Amino acid sequence: MYYLSMPLTIVLYVFVITFFITSIFKIENLKWRREVSVRTQSITILLGRFFCVIVVLFLVWTSIPFLKDSFRLVTGQYIVVEGYVQDLNHKSKDLNEYVVLSGVKISFLFDSQLEIGKKYRIKYLPNTQTGINSIEIK
Repeated sequence: MYYLSMPLTIVLYVFVITFFITSIFKIENLKWRREVSVRTQSITILLGRFFCVIVVLFLVWTSIPFLKDSFRLVTGQYIVVEGYVQDLNHKSKDLNEYVVLSGVKISFLFDSQLEIGKKYRIKYLPNTQTGINSIEIK
């Protein structure tokens, strides 16, 4: 499931960033409903551009781990950890289930299908801490 969700997330980020960048340059073409002074228009345009730049910077900053992990996902360079499951945590409104294994907190999309106290080998991506594969070791 992660093979689909990460590329779609990156495409969504690129779309939103492109939208905000175009908004920065198109904000001068606003049509005002009533007569507004030039000073108010320039302040509004400046604040709109500032807001768009902040949103773009925030989205780029949050997408960096996904971009770093996309290369690892394509090349198959996962991090492997072995150990006993210490804790499982699935919040009611969160799509991810969090597993603590050998001190590493790994998230799985929807359900990890792991049990506390059993030994597993888990492949995960290091930047987003997202689990890819889990194998029970007997």
